[in-house]
Amino acid sequence: ALKLEAMGIYTIKDLATYDGFKLTKRFGKIGGELWRFANGLDESPVKRVGHVREIKSVGNSKTLLHDIDSFIQLYEVFRVLSECIAARLREIHKQGYVVSIYLRGNDLSGMTRQIKMNRPTNLASDILKCAYRLARRHFDFDRPLRSVGIQLSQLVGEVYDPISLFENEESRPKQKALEETIEEVREMYGPQACQMASVLLHRELTDFDPKHTHTVHPIGFYCG
Repeated sequence: ALKLEAMGIYTIKDLATYDGFKLTKRFGKIGGELWRFANGLDESPVKRVGHVREIKSVGNSKTLLHDIDSFIQLYEVFRVLSECIAARLREIHKQGYVVSIYLRGNDLSGMTRQIKMNRPTNLASDILKCAYRLARRHFDFDRPLRSVGIQLSQLVGEVYDPISLFENEESRPKQKALEETIEEVREMYGPQACQMASVLLHRELTDFDPKHTHTVHPIGFYCG
């Protein structure tokens, strides 16, 4: 608003009658979007009332209270993010194949890596395992981390888990039931009501509620 006012733009009428090219040059793509919105120009397809855009990914990120300088600390932050993502996936009855991580150092440099699993999942244990494996493979803590994120994409509906010859298949239903029970307790009594003891070792890093305050929303603000 302050930048627009500095250009003499105070109302929608001011915005609509301003030079759209200059707005784009000043603010980039969003400048042109603002000008088109102000003039009622919208080329997006007409949707039926009640249309809900398909969710293509679910993720959470966190800018940390202080920098992370060890994999032990990173693992516990990943745990909190993974549990939230898994709970959100189960709420929308989805599973995902691709786990992506985002790591940003205290020098503001960032990196993104991803891995595709053999089968889709909405278990926090699976997401945590893949995210941590990616971090160990591609990051060596040559610099402390300022913020981290995890995302699950290539989503599908909940499907029956195919049997694997290399994993303990009996543990998967038990793990899902455990995670769902923990989430029920948290929804009823708060996110701190049921936690892993190891998370409490780094309370200043893990004391946040990503499900309600650190969601990476899959839909842009002007998409409804």
